[in-house]
Amino acid sequence: MGIGAYDMGSITARGFVVSGTSLAGVQVGTGAWVALHSGEVSNNTIGVNVQDSDFDRSRLMVEVIYRDNGVNLDVQRLPLPDTSEMTGLRDPD
Repeated sequence: MGIGAYDMGSITARGFVVSGTSLAGVQVGTGAWVALHSGEVSNNTIGVNVQDSDFDRSRLMVEVIYRDNGVNLDVQRLPLPDTSEMTGLRDPD
């Protein structure tokens, strides 16, 4: 994965490039929140994998270019990383 939010996590990415991942450029797990602004998602097998049917996909479209992905949007259940060892991580102050 290039960018991933899981287990009620949240990410806002601005001015980014996610390219050349082997699975999904961006992955949004159930209950997670992602907002993408002014970036590019390209050359990935899957551009974005959204696993929460209630997620507002318009959050992924604000001046974001999707190109040369196998598919731009996928809503299948793909494996999620084991986040059990990620507890306690937070954004730097």
